[in-house]
Amino acid sequence: MNTCIHCGLENEAERTFCSDCGTRLPSQPAAEPPKLTPLVIAPIIPTPPTPEPPKLAPLVIVPIISAPHAPELPKLTPLVAPLVAPPPAALPKAPPAIIAPIRPDEPSAPGATAPPISAPVQKLEKKKVPAERGFLSVLVRELVLMAALGAILAAVIQMAREPQGVPAAASASTAAAQEAITTLRSSGESVRAISWTINQSAVNEFLATTIQMDSSAVTGGARFERAFVILNAGSLDLGIEQKLFERSLFFLLNVTPEPTDAGLGARVTGGAIGRLPIHPRLLPVFMRFFDQTIAGLAQPLELLRGVKSAAVKPGDVTLQWAGSKSH
Repeated sequence: MNTCIHCGLENEAERTFCSDCGTRLPSQPAAEPPKLTPLVIAPIIPTPPTPEPPKLAPLVIVPIISAPHAPELPKLTPLVAPLVAPPPAALPKAPPAIIAPIRPDEPSAPGATAPPISAPVQKLEKKKVPAERGFLSVLVRELVLMAALGAILAAVIQMAREPQGVPAAASASTAAAQEAITTLRSSGESVRAISWTINQSAVNEFLATTIQMDSSAVTGGARFERAFVILNAGSLDLGIEQKLFERSLFFLLNVTPEPTDAGLGARVTGGAIGRLPIHPRLLPVFMRFFDQTIAGLAQPLELLRGVKSAAVKPGDVTLQWAGSKSH
């Protein structure tokens, strides 16, 4: 730093005039040049010559001459001396022992022999099952039981549900039922081919008129309410509604019409209780629920035997007769 001689302000060393009063600053002495370290030149010491490696003697390979075979020694026969066991020493004969029964209430006499003591019977110890294995078996058993109960509960719920497409209850009409019977009879006796289309409502009205059971009759705790049909594509569902504890239960039998040589037939293809399907193996037992309903349809079913074919579609069914004579 360069101090002003007038105001005493310290200015930078490179300034010529004071930055405060403008007075010329005294010149700074020139900085001394840095001292140089004298260069020391070390003498070069010559490297001693590397000694030559010692000369090795030449390797001379001498052939190995095998020694002559030594003569084989004669085989010596082993000396085996028979071992003769000394005769057994005669054991002194012991006097026969006298065994006398000892009564529990009498003291044992000197010289008496005690009865033989039976060896203790070892009890078979039961193998202890590890606690982890016992817990897993109990857990698996409980899970299987819960799954079975859940499946039963789900089946009961499906049985209680109303199937899809169940029609409303139809009112009985004797005139409509008589007209249907007359049409079936006249069509079967016609000499020419004829067809007749009947809708689902008319079929259910015919069933409500034809099948009338005693409402007080109870079968298996259930009361018969009505019979109905649901017409599907190519098949129909014959249904029965029963009351169990004032709750409706629906039984459905899926039937497919099939022409036979004897007339129109039907093939049972499935069944259901509510919305729970019935296994095919249980169908013969399940069809017993429909015995009374089928018995009430004996007359129209007999007239349907003369039908050549039946085209079933949702909402109606078309019956076709071939006629008794061809023109």
